[in-house]
Amino acid sequence: MNRMTFPIRQARRRLSVMAVVAAAFLYSAGATAADIVIGCPLSLTGPAGGIGVDVQHGAQVAVDEVNAAGGVLGRKLRLDVQDTTGAPAQAVQLFGGYARNPDVVAILGPINAAELGAVTNLAAASKLVILAPASSGSVPGVPNLKFNDWTFRLNQAMPTVLGPLLDSVVAAKGAKSVSILTYSDNAAYVDAGNLWQKAAETKGVKVQRIAFPSSTQDYAAIVTQIQRSSDLLVIGALSATDGPLVRAIRQAGLTTPIVGDASIVTSSVYVVSKGASKGVYSYSSYVDGSGGAASAFAAAFRKSFGAAPSALASYGYEAIRLMVNAMKTRNEVSRQAVRDGLGATKDYQGVTGAITYAGRGDAIRKTVPLVEVMDGGALKKIADIPLE
Repeated sequence: MNRMTFPIRQARRRLSVMAVVAAAFLYSAGATAADIVIGCPLSLTGPAGGIGVDVQHGAQVAVDEVNAAGGVLGRKLRLDVQDTTGAPAQAVQLFGGYARNPDVVAILGPINAAELGAVTNLAAASKLVILAPASSGSVPGVPNLKFNDWTFRLNQAMPTVLGPLLDSVVAAKGAKSVSILTYSDNAAYVDAGNLWQKAAETKGVKVQRIAFPSSTQDYAAIVTQIQRSSDLLVIGALSATDGPLVRAIRQAGLTTPIVGDASIVTSSVYVVSKGASKGVYSYSSYVDGSGGAASAFAAAFRKSFGAAPSALASYGYEAIRLMVNAMKTRNEVSRQAVRDGLGATKDYQGVTGAITYAGRGDAIRKTVPLVEVMDGGALKKIADIPLE
């Protein structure tokens, strides 16, 4: 064997090791650092598809702004968006893939309560934050909305707002009777109907309940059940139902005021209803034109998408901003930093008002705006709803 063979091999090995060390140094210095990935298991199709699309658009505006300003601690943000179709099993599968990816520092989503119930325990087991921006109802497997330390929500929780919402509209309209229309096979909306009924009966308002399957397509059949003497109509359903149902109500000649949960102010509802949702009342922590951060967001959204943002789009935007704020306040890009930073959030001034978290779970607010849908789907603030 040539005497030079062994030294040459040693030299090559040293060079290889040095290359690996140099690459590791450059990575740690941020020169070749990977993107910070936010996993987004969102319902982009299915009954909650309109909500998921709005959330995705709002989140992308936030990501674009953050990256244009230099990213997070020198690293760029990136959304990894996947469609759950609203199916809990698909949400579980997607969560598993995100959890195994070390570049994923947090999860934006999922959308509906059943999906969130399916993945919330996985979040705790994987130590990977879920921030569900649109979910607001009761969640299967989470009694009394006592979430674990790795699960957060942004939209106002239905149990805190639906009763006060109805009280506000009943008082404004002097309503003596109300027809409540909700899904019969969705636990969150069955609970919503019960909350509305309790609030109405407490005020001495006569209640009619109409329940229907979420798969219903014949909305005229629902409308024929509504008592014409009702002073107020209340709808508890996802956006895919809200649009055609509101349109069917107006086409039947019913001009009765309508109240809905946050799903009814999704941009797709105004479009699908062909403007029939104008005049509908709901609640929204975001109101376009309210000034400050909200107006800046609205301008950025219009620049990107050529239209005004919906309330649900603002939640996607706010959720990304909250995650970024969490990492910056901890001066660290990690799953733990997101969790700790979010949990410690107090009086954060965002596009949806002041936000506080008591370590986990639902955002804490003192009031939320009562809003009315205007031309083009824009929201007008009518009053503040005090929250219990």
